[in-house]
Amino acid sequence: MKIKNKKSFSIKKLIIPALVIIAIGGGVYAYALYNNFFETETQKEQSIQPSSVNDPVPDGLNPTDDTNKETLGEETVPPVAGDRDVTITAASVNSDVLQIRALIQGVVSGGTCDLSIVQNGAAVLSESAEVQPGPSSSTCQGFDVNVASLPAGTLSVTVAYVNNGTASTSAVRTVELSR
Repeated sequence: MKIKNKKSFSIKKLIIPALVIIAIGGGVYAYALYNNFFETETQKEQSIQPSSVNDPVPDGLNPTDDTNKETLGEETVPPVAGDRDVTITAASVNSDVLQIRALIQGVVSGGTCDLSIVQNGAAVLSESAEVQPGPSSSTCQGFDVNVASLPAGTLSVTVAYVNNGTASTSAVRTVELSR
């Protein structure tokens, strides 16, 4: 009669439970990491409070002055037009119409978008449009300019987001019109 090798049998007994323990430990670690990430973000949001009633308040951020605030849902936040990045996302000619679209960083509920078209340092066209807030950013409602009202050549296009006298302006985007 032949006796089976006991070493290979004992190694299998050790490998399988070790793999199960590693898998369970990895799952617990991933679960803890996932929960700590969101818990930390929640704690950060809850811990942002003024440290003292006597702390100085920066100009324009006086919590008792309701004339200089926007309301977003139930939160009241001061407008920060000068802190918003404005990006021209499109400036192209389609069917004799120059279409200009712009994106505003962050969600804003007030203000206007001001389009400026310049050629050789001289203003060619200025228009304004309303702001459309979105879930994570805002956009200008867009500008559709008839190409016939614009001179041929290189045009410099900018869009500014203006709110309560403060403005953020996009980088200059050039458009070439030929006829």
